[in-house]
Amino acid sequence: MSIKKVLVEALKDNNRRYKLQYFVTFIILAIVSMVMTIVNIKTKQHLLTYVTLAFSLLSIVNVFLIYINNVTYYISKTIFAIEIISLFSYFIVSGQPEGFSVIWSLMLPSLGLLLFGFKQGTLLSTLMFVVIVTFFWIPAGQNILLYEYNATFMLRFPFAYIAFYFVGLLFEIMRSKTFDNYHY
Repeated sequence: MSIKKVLVEALKDNNRRYKLQYFVTFIILAIVSMVMTIVNIKTKQHLLTYVTLAFSLLSIVNVFLIYINNVTYYISKTIFAIEIISLFSYFIVSGQPEGFSVIWSLMLPSLGLLLFGFKQGTLLSTLMFVVIVTFFWIPAGQNILLYEYNATFMLRFPFAYIAFYFVGLLFEIMRSKTFDNYHY
């Protein structure tokens, strides 16, 4: 089947669209995390190398789980939710390298809404927001941090995360309305 036919068929059905988005996203995540693994090897970020390699391998496993059947597709979605929250929590706690990796968590709200839809995407985004607030605003969470973020960053980062959620929400609402109009 041609790429154009796959895309046209995916636009006709929400479940097919979600599966296709999920499939393509995981291929992209696998490639990006593999490249980051190579960068981490070159920059001697040993633990971060293992983390990004594990994420890349899990992304590849998720690609295969998507198309086996619907049960494994839902297992894949659950694995993704757990691994992405774990990965971003690790990025926050470790701060490796030099506080940069935490910025990757800003893509979760848009990505969560894109892959899971409004309800589940909002739930996933909210869970990550709670993690962020716990580590940046609550003293017990701050004591766990291995990297010393500055106070301005810890104050403002959760607001940037919220802003990215609302951008993703806007896109999800527009997509949903367009889909409804397409069916009408």
